[in-house]
Amino acid sequence: MDAVNELFNDLKSPDPAIRFSVLSRIEDMSWTDEHREAFREIFAGERDPGIRFHMQKVLARLDRGDKNRGSLEAIEEQLKNPQRDEISLALMLESVKRNEATAVAESLRRAEWPKFSQQLLPSVLKFLKKYGSAEDTAAIEKLCRHSDPRVLSAAIEALEKHNPDRLKDLIVPLLINGNFGIRSRAVRLLHRWDPSEALRHFESMLFSNLETEKHAALYQAFFFPFKQIETLMLRYISVESDPEMIKKAGLIFMTNPERHMPARLLEVRQACVGIKQRLVDVILKGVLQSLYQAKMVNAAPEQMLQVLEAHFKEKRIRLFIEHHSNALKSPEANVRLQSALKLSDLARRGMDEARQVVEAYLPRERDLNNVRKIRLFIETGQLEVHKASEPEKPTQPAKPEKTRVTVITEPAAEAQTKPTVVQADKPTEKPAAKAEEKRPLQEYTARERQSFIAAITADNYEQYMAVIRPFFRDMDVNEQIAVIKRIERFGSQSDSELLIGCLQSDDENILESAIEALSVINPEALHPYLPQLIKHRYDEVKLAAIKVFSLFDKKQAISLVENMLLSIKPAQRQTAIFCLSSFDFHSVSQTLISAFKSENDSENLQQISSILRSNADEDTFFRIYVDYKACKSSKKDDYEKLCRELAAKIVESEPGRTIEALFSAGEELVAEEERKKTERAAYKLEKIQKIRESADKNVVFDASLVRFTVGAYAVGAVLTALIWFLFLAPAPPAVSDARPKTVKARKVMETISIKGRVVISDETQRTVAIETEPGKLYKMKLPEAYGNMPKPGSKFQAQVKAEKDGSGEIAAEFLTAF
Repeated sequence: MDAVNELFNDLKSPDPAIRFSVLSRIEDMSWTDEHREAFREIFAGERDPGIRFHMQKVLARLDRGDKNRGSLEAIEEQLKNPQRDEISLALMLESVKRNEATAVAESLRRAEWPKFSQQLLPSVLKFLKKYGSAEDTAAIEKLCRHSDPRVLSAAIEALEKHNPDRLKDLIVPLLINGNFGIRSRAVRLLHRWDPSEALRHFESMLFSNLETEKHAALYQAFFFPFKQIETLMLRYISVESDPEMIKKAGLIFMTNPERHMPARLLEVRQACVGIKQRLVDVILKGVLQSLYQAKMVNAAPEQMLQVLEAHFKEKRIRLFIEHHSNALKSPEANVRLQSALKLSDLARRGMDEARQVVEAYLPRERDLNNVRKIRLFIETGQLEVHKASEPEKPTQPAKPEKTRVTVITEPAAEAQTKPTVVQADKPTEKPAAKAEEKRPLQEYTARERQSFIAAITADNYEQYMAVIRPFFRDMDVNEQIAVIKRIERFGSQSDSELLIGCLQSDDENILESAIEALSVINPEALHPYLPQLIKHRYDEVKLAAIKVFSLFDKKQAISLVENMLLSIKPAQRQTAIFCLSSFDFHSVSQTLISAFKSENDSENLQQISSILRSNADEDTFFRIYVDYKACKSSKKDDYEKLCRELAAKIVESEPGRTIEALFSAGEELVAEEERKKTERAAYKLEKIQKIRESADKNVVFDASLVRFTVGAYAVGAVLTALIWFLFLAPAPPAVSDARPKTVKARKVMETISIKGRVVISDETQRTVAIETEPGKLYKMKLPEAYGNMPKPGSKFQAQVKAEKDGSGEIAAEFLTAF
């Protein structure tokens, strides 16, 4: 990823404050001829006069290449000229010699620099940031309320250099500024005085529903200490679906390589598909390369990746075994049987740890039917014994058992990586007929069919499946599930059609198995069926579908699981908790911590604890510790135990740390949280959000009083002025008036983001109609600054001012395009 080109992408942001900030960063970077040409193309499409001025200045510097043009004499000559060349003056101010800087600053004061044009002011402020004095503070502070976001940004930078404490009083108006670039800059400024509160604001912006706000937060992310935001950034790339946003976030990881980060990025990569998986893979390999080049690791990136993938697989299998080991303690015989069979399936594939768990469990099992089935499955891979004399009835498929004993689920890691190190099942008896004999499967006995299916391996897969496919629909449920499991292990996308046909089944076991198999061999083919499967009446089917759905829309998938965690049934909550273990940890860490806080079932608490222990890090420990100290119930012992287990895991991976030091740091954090509860800081996130919400609800925009600028980028200053006027300015004295007044109902407007399809595009009138959903049409006029009119049928996304709760045809005012 080219850093200059990535910044060029930011120059396409709809937020002028971000574009201006990019220009300030981009000037000092090394440019190639290709970069210059790309920059010229962006300049040609820029419509904002202030941004064009600054871009023109950059191009002039590149073309002229003169470093000695900023003499005192030349600058004073320009200052005296009413028709001055502002581009030349701006360039001169950037190349002033240090020994003349004081005199130039004095000349600017005499020329009353605060009255200069909006285009020139940012260059003057940049000069004064470097060479100004306390004498300029008052004038700079006044410009920190300027309507132009470029001037405002430059004034903030200058005042932060000369008298940062004066900015404390400006934090609130900056945080409620209508321009997202200014808001994000204010958050970075707040970090100077209150880092934890600044990070709360940053998190709110980063996970906003507004694309412009997310863009602004991502841009400012480069300026925060990476250690403080790495957990947020991991969660962000995990749930974000926009490829461009993921690329931008990826640069932050690659420029801040940490030794522990590749393992976490690998977990994110394994939990996504398609272009997102490829993008995260690029980020992961970029971080590995950065670590290797910085000599922070000795192994080459390819070798490191192999090690990480092996560790990831081991971790997932351990978590799988631990989950089902805990389930063996369930009071429900059927739950114990299901988990024992899943562990037995792993044991048959050569996993000794799973075998040891099952062998230790069997002497304790009270249900003799469970013991019989488990022992039979371990020995033969079959669930029922078929007598040799049993007559075959191919037209009467056997009814499925009511207990869910046939679903042998593989760990997620195994399913995704399809390891070759695990041996295939070894049945105790040879198949009744070889595939090459071409004997119709209808002529096989039930026992022969089971043996035939169990004999399928990677080598003979196609040969055996050629015999099975014609007869698959006539098999009984248990046989079909056994075949589906073989497809999951050895199949390919060519088997998708057979599995999709299984999605019409009424049997929950077949549905769950088919979903899991498709999630491995072809998740995209499953995607269209997920909306209905997620609503299925069986929880197991619903959760299997949610796991796959998370590959495409993780935010919604997490929301669905969170709803299931609210169930009054502990068993349903346990299934939801296990579903969360298949997500990458940082996308669901807060959900798990909240679930631990509300959960009272001991088995479920164990399940949550095992997931948290498997992903122990400082951030998780401190969040749990804060809840532990606040706990007043009998669960306090569970909290303390979990805190000690997490601390032990952290100390194990970081030998320099001690458990005592972690607990001590936790106490300091709790004290800080208590102190903040008693504070009434005006910049607290909740207070700022209330001001913004009040503005959206209560501000009535009357066209005869307030004419919003139609240009794409002017909304910020107007909103700021309105918020100040309506909420922060002193109220005027009340005037009594006994005359009756006629109250005229006025439409309440609000700022919203819309995303839809262009249905009408009139180039003459520059009007468009956007359909966001059936029966809902937004009509608006696009300004010249928007550029070429969108074509009918094309996608359209923008921020508009429209009637609150409007329906049908809604007249809207265009604000910003995304």
